[in-house]
Amino acid sequence: MADLCTVNEDTLEKRIRDIEDRMAIKHVVDTFSILADQKETGQQILLFTENAIVELVVQGQPDSPFRGRKQIGEALAAFLKDFETVYHTDG
Repeated sequence: MADLCTVNEDTLEKRIRDIEDRMAIKHVVDTFSILADQKETGQQILLFTENAIVELVVQGQPDSPFRGRKQIGEALAAFLKDFETVYHTDG
């Protein structure tokens, strides 16, 4: 009986960690979207590590990646500059 309880506890702990991980990822995605809506690219890039790489796919083909916060920030700012209003819906 003790072994069954241990397995259930391990499973429960893993399930809780999985839920926490999903919530943390959702928080980052939501924060990224809100900052995009506000055109706060300086804050957006802080969500990336210094050595992050963003790879885009355009019409099904990989495009040149952006490397590091500086390039990523420049790309985000360039993309958003032409929009008067930005609105994201995350689901």
